[in-house]
Amino acid sequence: MVTTNRLFQDFISFATDVDPGASGTSLSAPGLTDLLVVASPDFVALTLDPEEVFGAPEIVWVSAHSSAATTATIVRGQEGTSGIAHAVGTKGVISLTQAGIVEFLPHRHGSINAERTTNQVITDDTETTIVFDSIVAEDDPSNDLSYATGTGIMTINTTGWYIITAYMQMSGLNTDVTLRLVQNGVADDIANSNAPDSFQGPVATTLSYLGKFTATDTLRMRVFFDSGGPSGSVRGSGDEAQFSVARIS
Repeated sequence: MVTTNRLFQDFISFATDVDPGASGTSLSAPGLTDLLVVASPDFVALTLDPEEVFGAPEIVWVSAHSSAATTATIVRGQEGTSGIAHAVGTKGVISLTQAGIVEFLPHRHGSINAERTTNQVITDDTETTIVFDSIVAEDDPSNDLSYATGTGIMTINTTGWYIITAYMQMSGLNTDVTLRLVQNGVADDIANSNAPDSFQGPVATTLSYLGKFTATDTLRMRVFFDSGGPSGSVRGSGDEAQFSVARIS
């Protein structure tokens, strides 16, 4: 039976008149007559033995209950608890559990911010993926994102809208410096930003992008420059090279 819609009800408490055992799916108690009607996909969370009189508490989900009935169909051992036997007279209540609170909190989407910690050499006239080698901030309770510090690849785990920002500084004799946001490989350029030419270095550029991505999409930042010969470096010290991705919906 599907149980996906949590219901609440005030002032329900009871004492069991039958031990449901460790795996029984029927709960019996005279006080259940006051429980509201429950049918799929609704459920009501009950806590059995909340004061630990006979043993560890157990959270069960009522998946079916008829009007004024003294029995209910239950799903055992929910929300981190285990199904155990409960002696006759065990108290049961409807309570606001931790899982119930979390379920009704606004969803917090994921974000990851990575940076370079050392300079990365970039060969002249060769487009190169910037490897932001350290995650400096991560708030991703739903695992919306994954980032590989060894490759510089950000993987989208959850379909949605994301905002992407990147910043870098390059040292050297820099002309034609382009920062590119690349999706699903090195050829699919979805955004780019050009830095001003400099013959005294360093130069800096910033890129921002808002877009919808699907699960398994990959993102990386790549840089190209033309110095006429010498190599350059993406500077890596503190905030000189940053890559941030955040899901917004």
